[in-house]
Amino acid sequence: AIIISLCAFSTIERIPFWQSKHTLYEHAVNNAPNSLRANYNYANALSGQNKHELAIEYYLKALSQSHSKTPLQMHANIHYRMGIALIATGKTSRVEAHFREAMRINTLHIRARYALSQFYISRMEYQKALTELQDLLQVDPTYARGNIEIGSLYGFFGRPEREAYHYQEAIALNPAKEWVYLEIGTKLFEQKKYQEAIYHFDQALKINPDNSITYINMSTIYYLQSNIVMAEKFVRKALQIDPDYQLAQEWLKTILGLK
Repeated sequence: AIIISLCAFSTIERIPFWQSKHTLYEHAVNNAPNSLRANYNYANALSGQNKHELAIEYYLKALSQSHSKTPLQMHANIHYRMGIALIATGKTSRVEAHFREAMRINTLHIRARYALSQFYISRMEYQKALTELQDLLQVDPTYARGNIEIGSLYGFFGRPEREAYHYQEAIALNPAKEWVYLEIGTKLFEQKKYQEAIYHFDQALKINPDNSITYINMSTIYYLQSNIVMAEKFVRKALQIDPDYQLAQEWLKTILGLK
């Protein structure tokens, strides 16, 4: 009974430090300021709260404490997450260097490769992005997001056969995943390939018929095709699912104003 009481007291005393990952890792880094793992975990917690400027300080501390016995995966992840945090703050001059260092340390770091391709796309450096995605799929041809992104780029470069191939690869890898059809549909929508986008959104609805956002996407495409009847039909379906969906309410008013 005495042991149980002491353990219970100890647990109660520790509760303030365990209320969240943030407080847990903050406590850890305050108690072990020279711990690589403590600084890394705290930086991740800060990034999770969108405190990226402060997170960068702790990622840098973690990097300064890295040594030959640091697990390679952790070392690579610090560089990867540092790159993500730098993008979030708009300080992009060292982003590429951190992603590439993550890839050098761990050649199988798929997230770093994908993030670098997205960074290039954000800068409209599409050929560089294509090269990175080609390299990524050499490392892991089963990475669905990589297949979707490279398919979109091939569409941009006017290579529809390669575009279709990679979209089909992504679907074959995840035939029952709603997000795959939604992402492909969105990519096709962005390139104004409306009929193909409708097909993929429709496939997504077969998997999840209760996604009001997908109905809004469908409504938008029909509106852009001047098919007001179908645009109204799909926005009303969105409101059947979520009557309080403000965007759908406003969109319906816009459509009805055209009738």
